[in-house]
Amino acid sequence: MPNDSTLPACASDLDYECDCDLPALVDQAARTVRRIAGQRLQDCGLSWSSWRVLEVLAERGSLSMKELCEAQATSKSTMSRLVKRLYEDDLVRRHDDADDRRIRVVSLTARGHALVQELETADTESERLREQLSRPACVRVRHGLELLNRALELLEGTDDEVDASL
Repeated sequence: MPNDSTLPACASDLDYECDCDLPALVDQAARTVRRIAGQRLQDCGLSWSSWRVLEVLAERGSLSMKELCEAQATSKSTMSRLVKRLYEDDLVRRHDDADDRRIRVVSLTARGHALVQELETADTESERLREQLSRPACVRVRHGLELLNRALELLEGTDDEVDASL
């Protein structure tokens, strides 16, 4: 297992100034993760976006289309196309909400559950990534990303909320 000295200097120094271009760094990391995982998903006939829908449904259970859109931060039309493809591949089912027939609910089929389980079990990319970071570095990265996500969520609110909560 590498030690923290194999990381860039700013990643091992918790007192560094935050003058780097965070959006560019996050974007670069996201593109790299998608590229690495992309081939495995492609072999299963999935896009990154459709995989994220399956993953969210596996984590949270049945969701309305509105909840799926919010979870994925995507438009209703984009989500409708994704769900339609997943439905045609028998990975999700669509049904009316028991209490409100106007609401469409999406859930995983047995085939969808099996595919999520298979892909998560074969997630060698995550294991290889964890092998590149020491445990303390991995904890700091996770903590930093959680803080970043929280700050970004708060930015959608008021600036006062952001200052007060961080």
